[in-house]
Amino acid sequence: NNPSKYPYEFLVAPSAILDEESLMNYVKAHHWTKVGMIYSSDAYGSSVGQATVQAAKAAGITLDTVTYNDTDLSVTSQLQQLQADHPQVLYTQGFGSPVGVILQDLYTLGWKVPTIGDLTTATTPLVATDAAQPQEKGLLLQMLKLGVYSANEPTAEKNYLTAMKAFGPITTPLLTSSYQYDSIMLVAQAAKQAKSVATPALAKALEHLKQPANPLWVTLKTYVFSSSDHAPTTSPSNWVVIPASGLTNGQYDGPSS
Repeated sequence: NNPSKYPYEFLVAPSAILDEESLMNYVKAHHWTKVGMIYSSDAYGSSVGQATVQAAKAAGITLDTVTYNDTDLSVTSQLQQLQADHPQVLYTQGFGSPVGVILQDLYTLGWKVPTIGDLTTATTPLVATDAAQPQEKGLLLQMLKLGVYSANEPTAEKNYLTAMKAFGPITTPLLTSSYQYDSIMLVAQAAKQAKSVATPALAKALEHLKQPANPLWVTLKTYVFSSSDHAPTTSPSNWVVIPASGLTNGQYDGPSS
């Protein structure tokens, strides 16, 4: 994200700080003041960890953290370290097999604490597959609204689901492909606004993108770019916390909260 160096590069995924600001809003709404967090030591996990520390500090929430390596076969010692600090809620970050390790070790440890999996945890296929297993009992997930079934989905979302189902059953969370879909829709809106498909005109239009009443994109409600920031800003209300469940057409079945 360096517009002065890469003027034609635009990101569609927002900064992790927005996810974590949304999470802290949820934490405060439940009157929790102390959070424990376990996250991967890889580059992405570290960026989420740093964003969570920043968001917690801004929200006045005490945050205790531990890390793990993606190759770890046990994280019991890290969980025990957090348990000793008596957090009111546990926040987990991870993708793929580490998610299973964390949840199994938490279950084996017998630590009964409200647990929220981050967005990457929620997009891990095994979470939906194992939703009925005892290690996931009571598990909550942070998810964008697109990833949660709604009977009142907007037209753009219906069109996206129809397009995806044309390729076959949707067995993975929609977020694994929705940002790519949105990138095309954003360029289409920019071209319409600029009345041009020339690259400089498209870039300028994206930096001053008008938000239509019924946008074509589906992952975020709004995408706001600027000449100094080509990563989108958007409202924390795009994120919700839901109970873990199975997937239907790439969406969790649980109601949002």
